[in-house]
Amino acid sequence: MKTVSQFIGVPVDYYLQVDFTVFVDMMNWIGCIQVNPTEDMVLDPIGSGTDKVVLTTGGTRELCEGWRVLAYARNRHTSGGDFDRAKRQQEVVLAIKDKVFDPEIFPTLIGQAPQMYAELSYGIHTNMSFEDALKLAVLAKDIQYENIKSGVIDTTMVTFDTVTLGGEPASIMKPIADKIRVLRDEIFTSSGALSPLAVPSGSTDVNDITQAMRDEGARVRVMDGTFTAGLDQRAGTFFQSYGMNVVELAPSPEAYSQTVVVIYKPGLYTIKWMQGVFGLSNRQIRFSPDPNSTVDVEIRLGSDLAGSIP
Repeated sequence: MKTVSQFIGVPVDYYLQVDFTVFVDMMNWIGCIQVNPTEDMVLDPIGSGTDKVVLTTGGTRELCEGWRVLAYARNRHTSGGDFDRAKRQQEVVLAIKDKVFDPEIFPTLIGQAPQMYAELSYGIHTNMSFEDALKLAVLAKDIQYENIKSGVIDTTMVTFDTVTLGGEPASIMKPIADKIRVLRDEIFTSSGALSPLAVPSGSTDVNDITQAMRDEGARVRVMDGTFTAGLDQRAGTFFQSYGMNVVELAPSPEAYSQTVVVIYKPGLYTIKWMQGVFGLSNRQIRFSPDPNSTVDVEIRLGSDLAGSIP
């Protein structure tokens, strides 16, 4: 909840986690759903075996067994990989909505809900009460498709990089703040992308970027990683003159030839400002999520910027 709230800037009040086995049992209870695969797929929940099912494109397909629905939702072996999987999971959620809220089925399922929950609650984890869930279900049955907004963060909204985690190479995706915020605003507002928080994706206008950085208000720690006396104080004053929210000055844990910006919590427009003004590369940006950090962004000044700070 904290990660998603910090990442997209929208509060998350409730969560629901359903274990795989419970999801299968729940789908067996609910019955068949209809999906529309966009690529031919092999559904095989436990690896190569005789239980696999080939799902082809060309229209609506009916999935009537819980394990098939789970395998469809989890499948990542299509051209879009994980991004396709995210779209399929949203498709499955809406297909379940269609099934559950069918006027001929919904009254029966509501009546069976206490029994269903009693049998399956061992694998359902949530901070929502059962009574509140029922109330939301009754309200949700009247929500029309045109009033449901959804979106997936895809390859157009990230850049790819490699890092070392636990001594092993790992592939990561770095968010493109502008594009993700546009998607967020399209989903969570009625008027579309907001301004100035959502700076146009391709904007290089320093005034746009500076205003967005100010509005973001990320808490910044400035650290001197050089042997230049008083550089952290001068840099702090310089950054503040542009509206940056500098809250701490401190010595750096080590010396740096190149400036490094460490991201503990969302501060993506602060990064964009540093990149636009000082030309920092993506490799000078480090993501180190820490919900307990007293700052959102840490700027470890290197000797490359010593001559650029008045």
